[in-house]
Amino acid sequence: MGEITEREVEWATVRRMQQMLHTPHRAFEETHTYSLFNSILCWTLQRIRSVPTHPNEPPNRAQRQENARAEDPLFDAVDGLQDHLQQTTVERVFPGMVAGEQIEEPQINTLPNRDAEGNEISCLAFLIALRNATAHGDGRKVKPINQNNRLVGFELPLINPKHFPDWTAVVRLDRAGMCQISDTLVTNFCNALINPEDHEAIEHANGLVETVRQ
Repeated sequence: MGEITEREVEWATVRRMQQMLHTPHRAFEETHTYSLFNSILCWTLQRIRSVPTHPNEPPNRAQRQENARAEDPLFDAVDGLQDHLQQTTVERVFPGMVAGEQIEEPQINTLPNRDAEGNEISCLAFLIALRNATAHGDGRKVKPINQNNRLVGFELPLINPKHFPDWTAVVRLDRAGMCQISDTLVTNFCNALINPEDHEAIEHANGLVETVRQ
């Protein structure tokens, strides 16, 4: 067993990425983790933002939603997740990863929570900024974090996405932080697309034997 059917592909692929996070290559744990973290961000953000939203309602969004709904049977599920993340703060989605007070120096696995006006940052804005920092053609800025001659994580300078309130931050993530963000994002994404009680479909899609070596 190892196939992913077309019906399962949207969530089963990213769920396998999540499983792979927890069995990293021993010689390249941080780089392996970063590659899957990046892939999960890109896969999920691209899918839920087929019709982007932001605090200033985009023009013609209602019509674009109707058009997308007519062509995509999963549209309401992924668009609903986008709206949920826009209305939810970073602290609520990633509890324990937000500093209780403003800090001058970025700490490992500490996420931004306030914009330039002191208002809480939406989780959607944070995730888009994180995706942009890791993958955007003109915005990728990734720095290594080394300790004792060993790579332990990555530093990502973030800036608010277009049309969102102004803020900037520097996020420093080690393997544990990248896994926590990825696990939470995949869980929310998969729960939006599948019935978590459909154990047979989940077990089938989780099959990890994709090739047979001769």
